[in-house]
Amino acid sequence: WNLLPIELVLWLFKANVHRQLRRGAVSKNPVLMCFQVLALMICKSAGSLAQAPVDLAVAGSTALPPRPGRQLVSVWSGGAYLMIDDSPSAAPVFTAIDRNGKQALRYVFTIPGANHIDVINGRFARGFDGSLALAGSAFTDDSRGSQFVAWVSPDGQRQTVIRTPGFSPFGVALASDGTIWVAGMEVQNAKEVNPNHNMIRRYDRAGKLLAAFVPRSSLAIDTDVFDPKWHPGLRSSLVASRDRVGWYSIPARTYMEFSLDGQVISHVETIRHDQYTMQGLALCDDGGVFVSTQSNASTGWKISALDRTRGVWTSIPRNERWGLLLGCDGASLAITTNGSSITWLEPRAPNTRN
Repeated sequence: WNLLPIELVLWLFKANVHRQLRRGAVSKNPVLMCFQVLALMICKSAGSLAQAPVDLAVAGSTALPPRPGRQLVSVWSGGAYLMIDDSPSAAPVFTAIDRNGKQALRYVFTIPGANHIDVINGRFARGFDGSLALAGSAFTDDSRGSQFVAWVSPDGQRQTVIRTPGFSPFGVALASDGTIWVAGMEVQNAKEVNPNHNMIRRYDRAGKLLAAFVPRSSLAIDTDVFDPKWHPGLRSSLVASRDRVGWYSIPARTYMEFSLDGQVISHVETIRHDQYTMQGLALCDDGGVFVSTQSNASTGWKISALDRTRGVWTSIPRNERWGLLLGCDGASLAITTNGSSITWLEPRAPNTRN
């Protein structure tokens, strides 16, 4: 009952129209039929844009060090700002910066025999214990290549490289129990051939595949925006909180949450993205879920929050012309609007979790 009066009216109106349609009580008059369809569209739009009582208050900032070399979009993950430089190369460099701006880790990643390692946006994460997970492709001098997933110990002294022939990883996260989660697609000769392949995989630190779930055939592509040949794993992100893992698929307009043993505990529709939207995702320890979007610099950017009680996303516009949501630290949001510092935001009314 925390809906605004106009939202309550629209909700009741929408429910009534749905009921009439299910009963077959659709007017044969073309004008009235169009009105009924239009009413559903208006109600759906009003519901999806409903404002929830969520406000974000600035709670400080953290300066970031200058970054030489080639750079990729960074993330806040496992209690640190994680960035990767010099990718692709023979030795990409990972650096973790804590909330005080101090370097917590610097790790040069190599694979014996590989002279070209490519780790791109969305394919690296830090665990709560300080370990690293990453995914990408590696090639040798004679151009032999393979997709891989890797784990690096918190002290940087041990690493496990998991080759994944026939499976292209698109997103990676480290769950609080230490397992490595990967989102991707099965391919043969660069083509998807098995419509029922599982898109989410869980590995242990030794590289053993523990489970695979979410069949490709269970999700449809948003064909109003994407070509039907797109895969749900493309442009998707994995994130982890203390007790769950979240997967956000832009092409399938799907956000799913899993318990640490892989059981689906939440499944909602996402906001609609175009193919070129810059996107950041955050799953907080108190259950808050946030996504940032920006299509171009002229229209600015916004953060959307998941209202779990109604299963809708509520928009929280920002004043800056550019920005990116980096992740969550406990219940705090980490954003950057300039690439040289992190601004901390505190939700004033955190969402109720499931």
